[in-house]
Amino acid sequence: MLYTDDIPVDRLETILVDLMIAIIEPYTQWRSIGSTSYWRDAGGLYSDSRIRKAISYMKEAGSVDVDFAALASEVNLSRAHFFELFRRATNLTPNVYANVLRFDRAVERLTEAKTAIDEVADELGFSAPGHFTRFFRQHLGVTPSEYRRVVQVYDSPRTAH
Repeated sequence: MLYTDDIPVDRLETILVDLMIAIIEPYTQWRSIGSTSYWRDAGGLYSDSRIRKAISYMKEAGSVDVDFAALASEVNLSRAHFFELFRRATNLTPNVYANVLRFDRAVERLTEAKTAIDEVADELGFSAPGHFTRFFRQHLGVTPSEYRRVVQVYDSPRTAH
């Protein structure tokens, strides 16, 4: 991967994604969820408009803890009914879905080398950087700083040209 002159950028990105999935798989069950894609746009994907509305709200709030009781109330459902409908529609609990969004945001922010890891942790609603590090390691198998180093190694040959 360090010699990018002979390999198209699209191919390198595919290799990196495959590498990250290989790292992630032992630590998560997200890949075994089934055919439902939890990061697709909610418009038209789920038949219940209340769940689509909840997903839209979660995506907007994406980086912070979600008050599921308030969210359920916002979409005119009891908390228990909301959790059941959400699970049926997505094959995920709202908590897992929120963590997926939070993790996606963490990966996005960590690829931006200018943002301090402590700032990313705070932005994502973690009370302490150590909690963020634990969350990240639990879901990816590496710490945020280790992930950032890999991304920087991957990006450095592309930005040098």
